[in-house]
This record gives sequence, C-alpha cells and structure tokens, in this order.
Amino acid sequence: MERKKKKLDMAVLEIMERKKKVAVLEIIERKKVAVLEIMERKKKKLDLAQLEMQRIMR
Repeated sequence: MERKKKKLDMAVLEIMERKKKVAVLEIIERKKVAVLEIMERKKKKLDLAQLEMQRIMR
C-alpha cells in the first residue's frame, strides 16, 4: 500500500514537473514572438523614416 502511494506521488510530481517545463517553454516562445514583433515595428518605422528623408532630400 505504502509503495503504491509513493509511486503515485512520484507520478504526480513528474506530471507537475512536465507541466511546469511546458509552461516555461510557452512563456519563452511568447516572449520571442513579442520581441520579433517589436523588431518588425521598429524596422517599419525606420524604413518610413528613411523614405521621408529621401523625399525631403529631393
């Protein structure tokens, strides 16, 4: 009986650990996506600024 409980506890801990790892990976992935989106926006702003400068210089 005691052995079964230990096995069950270990299984539960293992599942919780896996869930935690998945959650951390999801957070990292979301951060990556957010950083890429910010970089893309900055690039667009920079491109627009360069176009504006070219227009002014003409």
